[in-house]
Amino acid sequence: MVYSVKVLDSGGSGWDSNIIAGLEEVLNTDASVVNISLGREGDCLVAANDPGAALMRTAFANLVCAGVTIVVAAGNDRGKEVQDMVPAGCPEVIAVASTTAEPGNNKCKFLPGRIEADTASFFTTDGAMDDDGVGVTISAPGESKEDNTCGTIQSKGIESLAMGGGTTEKSGTSMASPHVAGVVALMLQDTPALTPQNIRAALIAGADRAEIAPLDHPYISESLDGELEGVVYAPSLINEPE
Repeated sequence: MVYSVKVLDSGGSGWDSNIIAGLEEVLNTDASVVNISLGREGDCLVAANDPGAALMRTAFANLVCAGVTIVVAAGNDRGKEVQDMVPAGCPEVIAVASTTAEPGNNKCKFLPGRIEADTASFFTTDGAMDDDGVGVTISAPGESKEDNTCGTIQSKGIESLAMGGGTTEKSGTSMASPHVAGVVALMLQDTPALTPQNIRAALIAGADRAEIAPLDHPYISESLDGELEGVVYAPSLINEPE
């Protein structure tokens, strides 16, 4: 059974209390996996720094104890690490970063190569898993491809449902996370006894191209804080993910 629990308003905003109430509602269902495609900056590890995140962690812990696997979007801020995000920075969840699904087009003769499939999306929040269990667990397609156009990166989105009906194309870790939630559902369909801990370990162990993908972005240098190497451009020209 698929359930939809509304925790944000029509503008995509909400309070921690809305999310916590939604998580508590999940406990009243027979759901075995939850996808959460939302996030904010915050601190999941130090309760005094972020009381809202601390309460959210309690709700996550209750779900995990009930055998529910929680899959969340890592975030769409390249300048942040997963540890800086809520709920992605909570160790109870599986944080999913975004990659490209297919090769893009290089429309700029001044730059070599192109943005290949399985490249880390220019917008994705990342961060290696640490000893607290905080970091990207796995990456999945959050966009179809990225085209380079001499100063801008154009993202072609994943086909998604549109408000009011029909479909649209959107890019972001909010699109990557449901891919993993779907895989988890299939895993549980095949082996219902899997625990959230089993599932996390299986995703890490069974990931395609482990230790190879996601590929580093060919046109973005971390040292330049997300700027295209060798290109002067206005950051506002980049098509931001939705």
